[in-house]
Amino acid sequence: MKKIVVVLLTVLVIWNIILSVELFNRPTGDPQININQYNVDGFSTDLTVAAASSMSSIVSVKTENGFGSGVVVIADGQAVYIATNYHVIENASQIKVSLDNFDEFGAAVVGYDIKRDVAVLMIEPGYTVKALNYGDATLLKRGEFVLALGVQNGQELSKTVRLGLISDPKRSIEVNDNSGHYYLDLIESDADLSAGMSGGALINMSGELVGLCTMSQDNQSYALPANELKLIVNDIVISQNVSRYELGIKGYDVANMTNYQKIALGLDLQDVEGIYVSEVITGSLAESIGLKAGDCIMAINGSSITGYDRYLEAIYSFDEDLMISVLRNGVLIELKGAV
Repeated sequence: MKKIVVVLLTVLVIWNIILSVELFNRPTGDPQININQYNVDGFSTDLTVAAASSMSSIVSVKTENGFGSGVVVIADGQAVYIATNYHVIENASQIKVSLDNFDEFGAAVVGYDIKRDVAVLMIEPGYTVKALNYGDATLLKRGEFVLALGVQNGQELSKTVRLGLISDPKRSIEVNDNSGHYYLDLIESDADLSAGMSGGALINMSGELVGLCTMSQDNQSYALPANELKLIVNDIVISQNVSRYELGIKGYDVANMTNYQKIALGLDLQDVEGIYVSEVITGSLAESIGLKAGDCIMAINGSSITGYDRYLEAIYSFDEDLMISVLRNGVLIELKGAV
C-alpha cells in the first residue's frame, strides 16, 4: 500500500514539474495571448474607425450668443441641411456654420421644433459635404458603447469625442412648460458632454447617427433618438413645420419586453407587438379619447403598431381624426376622437 502511495505522489510531482516548465516556457506569441490582445486592439480600432468616419459630418454652430454643434443630415445638391438644438440658435440674428475643412458659411434657419429642441439649418457651400447616415436607435441596448461627437465650447475648430455606455435606450422624461405637458423619450448614456457639444451627434460603433445630443443632467447625457429626429427633419425640410400631436402617454415597446416584464404587467407571453401604456397625462389627448394605463396600443388610424418606430410614424402622420385600437384586459376595443 505504501509503495502505491509513493508511486502516485511521484507521478503527481513529475506532472506538476512538467506543467510548470510548459507554462514558464510558453512563447509570447501564444494564440490565447494574441486573442486577448486582439480584443483590446479590435475594440480600440472600432472606436477610432467609427469616430473618423463620422467626424467630417460634425460642424460648429456659432451665434452672437455662443457656440454649439451640429450634424449634417442631408446633402442635397447645393443645399446642405444641418440638425442642431433649438436652444443653440434661439434668439440668434446671425448664425455661422464651420465645416470640417474650416470653411465658414452663413446659415439660414429652415425650421424648428421647440418641444423636441431641434432646429434645422441650411447652407450652400458649393461643393460636396458628407451627410451622416441614420442608424436605428430602437436597436440600442443597455450597456452598448456609443460615442458623442461635438465641438468644444469657444473652440469652433476643435472637435471632441466622448465615450459612453447606454444607460437606458428610451428614458421617458415628463415635461410641463409653456408649450404643454408631455413626455420626451430620450436616449440616456453616461457620455460626458462638455459645453458646446449640444446639437452634436451620438453615434453607434458602426459610425451611424443614433441620436442628437440635447442635454446633460446628474452625470448623465440625453439625446433625441435618430428615428424621431429623421421624422422631424424631413417634416421641416419638406413643409417648414412639424405635424405632430402630443398624445400624452408614457409607453413601452412590447417587442422589447422580457417575459418576466410581460407577466408582471399582465400581458400574454405571445404578445410581441404594440405600445404598452404605463401612464396617461391628465388633460391630454390620450385621456380625452379614453386611453388608460394598462392599455396596449395595437393600431393607430388603421396602421398596425408593430414597434416604437411605427408608433412614431403614426403620431407624425395622423390628421385631426384619430382612431386607436387598444388591447384592454385581453379584449380589442376601438377608441375614437378628434384633435
